[in-house]
Order: sequence, then C-alpha cells, then structure tokens
Amino acid sequence: MATTQHPTFMSTEMSSEVISPMSLTYAEVTALDIDYSQPADNGDAHRSPYESFCFYARSPTADTRDMAVRSIARTLSTLDSVTNRFEIETVFDILKNSLAKDENFQARCSLIEQIPLLYIEFHQIDYLMYEADALLSHILASSLDNTLELVC
Repeated sequence: MATTQHPTFMSTEMSSEVISPMSLTYAEVTALDIDYSQPADNGDAHRSPYESFCFYARSPTADTRDMAVRSIARTLSTLDSVTNRFEIETVFDILKNSLAKDENFQARCSLIEQIPLLYIEFHQIDYLMYEADALLSHILASSLDNTLELVC
C-alpha cells in the first residue's frame, strides 16, 4: 500500500520539530515562518488542496494570496463536513480573519468573484451556514460601499 507524503514546514523556532499543516489552527498557520520564494519540500503536486490553501493564504505577496482566494471553494469541496471539521473551521477562520480583510485590490476582487461558489460550499456545512452568510454578505456589502476603488 502506497503512503502519501505531505509537505511539512519547520516551526519558527530553529529546532528539528516538523509541523504538518493538517494539524494547525489559524493562529499557528499565520505564525509559521515560511519562505515563499522557495518551493515546498514535495512541491504542489503532493499537497492536498487544504495544505496548498494554508500555504498560499499566509503569503506576503498579493499574487500568491490571490491563488489562495481562488482555491477556497475547491478546498472546501474536498473536505468532509463531519470528518474534516477542524480543517473547514481553519479555512473559514483564515477567510474571515485574513483574506476578507486583505487590502490588496486584486485579492478583494478575486474574493468577490468567488462569493457565489463560497455560498454554495458553505450552505452544505450546517454548522457554518449562518456565520458564513453573515461574513459573505459583509464582504459583498463592504465592496459595494467602497467608492474609492475601481470596479473589479
């Protein structure tokens, strides 16, 4: 039986401890010290959509965060709402606390484009449905209210 290798990331302390992104909370994901200019240990081909999302959502570059925004719906569609509850809540926390507050115009436009797909995915998750409705409605309303920026 073949085993799947998942990429791992070194913790912020200079130790030999290796952390799997599958077991991290939002706070732990954002605290990781990751060099985005270097490819991951095993490359994107060996990463799950969840691991890729966590990796790219934390990036300091707008283009990389945009990739994370565009992969939210795909990531949610690969996670089971019962067995992967922790991962789903982590994706939602990253969306709520980081990506929804992104000041980059391109990332916000991408997020607005993804709202219909996100509504579909979040409506299949009972325990996040109402909270997701409130968040996505707020994102959409704030984008309409912001008159200083160009239309996406």
